[in-house]
Amino acid sequence: MEADVLKSLQFEMGNPIVKIFLRRFTGIAQEEYKSPNLQLEFLGYYLSELSILDYSRVKFLHSLVASSVLFLSRFTLQLNAHSWSAALQRYLEYKASDLKECVFILHDLQLSRHRLESCLSRMILVII
Repeated sequence: MEADVLKSLQFEMGNPIVKIFLRRFTGIAQEEYKSPNLQLEFLGYYLSELSILDYSRVKFLHSLVASSVLFLSRFTLQLNAHSWSAALQRYLEYKASDLKECVFILHDLQLSRHRLESCLSRMILVII
């Protein structure tokens, strides 16, 4: 069946997207916990969706964006003293310094969305 699908697509398929990398990377990051951390997973998906909204993020590889999302999620949730471990660096092949520019862009997006949500909340309270 897979061969039929590939033939019908004429073997033209897209590249892996951020979400694909993030799913794999989150699994690697959660190996150090006794049970899966759903907050880490959901925050990561939220940040990856935010990354789609910003054009300046386009210049980065999807794997680097996913790594940056994971870094920022761990930092936001303060899961460890360090947001990037030696194990993550070994598996994902990115140093924390490689992620710096992308993490800053994502963090700015995260803060802007937070401010927008709080403004909307205040507006709704005024209306009610």
